[in-house]
Amino acid sequence: MIMRAVGEGLLAGLAGTAAMTAVEKLEQRLTGRPDSYVPARTLERVAGMAERESAPLNLAMHVGQGAALGVLHKAVYAFATGLAADALAARAGLGPGQRHEWRTLGREGG
Repeated sequence: MIMRAVGEGLLAGLAGTAAMTAVEKLEQRLTGRPDSYVPARTLERVAGMAERESAPLNLAMHVGQGAALGVLHKAVYAFATGLAADALAARAGLGPGQRHEWRTLGREGG
């Protein structure tokens, strides 16, 4: 189950990164704004590398951040919804859907 969540988060992060990058490149063409090398510079500083304007390193950092954040989002979402499901499953009595069924006309209640 955890591998499924990681895979889904990875794909979502990559898809989001691709969409945002495509829109950013369109905006840059329309406005004439140059590329930003902040992601590459950040990676270079963290890794202790010499700073330079490297498009491949910039793209790698950009895509890597998007993928990592997609996995993180999916993991947090899975954990939070798992806690809510566990709490609802552990309670005694009728759940919200069952209470609604009992009050709604035309439904067969227990």
